[in-house]
Amino acid sequence: MTIKMRIILLVGCFALMASAITGLGIITIGDYNRILRDVSVAHDDAYRGEHLNRLVTAAVMESRGVYMSKDTTEAKKYADGVDKNLNDIQKLLTDWQAQLQSGQLPEFDAVKSKADEFVGFRRELARLGRDVSPEAANEQGNNEANRSNRKALQQNIDAMVADIHGKLDATNVRLEAFKTQRIWQFLLIAAGGIIALLAASLWVAFRQISRPLQHVTDSVVRIAEGAYDTAIPDARGHDEIASLWRSIRTLRDHAVEAEALKAHQREEELRIEQNMREERNRIAAEFEQNMGELARRFAESSRTVAESARSLTGNAEDASQRAQSVNHA
Repeated sequence: MTIKMRIILLVGCFALMASAITGLGIITIGDYNRILRDVSVAHDDAYRGEHLNRLVTAAVMESRGVYMSKDTTEAKKYADGVDKNLNDIQKLLTDWQAQLQSGQLPEFDAVKSKADEFVGFRRELARLGRDVSPEAANEQGNNEANRSNRKALQQNIDAMVADIHGKLDATNVRLEAFKTQRIWQFLLIAAGGIIALLAASLWVAFRQISRPLQHVTDSVVRIAEGAYDTAIPDARGHDEIASLWRSIRTLRDHAVEAEALKAHQREEELRIEQNMREERNRIAAEFEQNMGELARRFAESSRTVAESARSLTGNAEDASQRAQSVNHA
């Protein structure tokens, strides 16, 4: 694998870690929103339960106004208040039921059933107070059996609200646990990923790049200093370091060839110089020999000339003497 591909792989690992963290973040946001929706739904359920209880109490208070009225005219005002609260109860239960998911609030059906009975009973009570007489309404509603039914309804509502608050508390605990868990997950993924990638980066930088390059540098320096016997690894890889080793091997071989050629040239130059020196000596010796022979011959010629001259001189003198002798005779 080339250095470029190793670096790209490391960058890809960093991108993968960032993607994992981003993915975990997106999942966390989704899970957190779901838990918040559960919390919001629990808050809404608790509010509706408490509001239902207040409406029941308000309807009961208006019913007492009907009981205490002097006539139907005075009772009508309270009866209308009872109907208004009952309408609010029915609307609240209808809207609440429409928003409930399956299994979200098991107690709701029982509460709604009792609430419907309460609404039907109180509507009849309001009608009696408005259309018949407060006394008829009082006889209808102001008794222990009715109070027991109303208390049972409100106890059911209170139990449902308490259960909702319990679920809300459990959801809040789950939310805190979820936050703690995800914080640790983020820390472990980020820290673990950074440490692992940092270790991998350092390993690639020092083991795969720096150390081989230092070895290459040392080998090049030794070869440049003339150590042509430097061992070159048999690099068979396809990365840049292997290419460098192959290039250095070729460079070393060429340097060895060049050095051998230079040595051969030096030997040839020395041989030529020796031959030239010998040739000069030979020529000088021959010149000296020839000049000596020439001088010898010149000396011999000179002696011959001198002897000839002396002979001529002798002959001349002899001729002169003979001439003189003739003259005297």
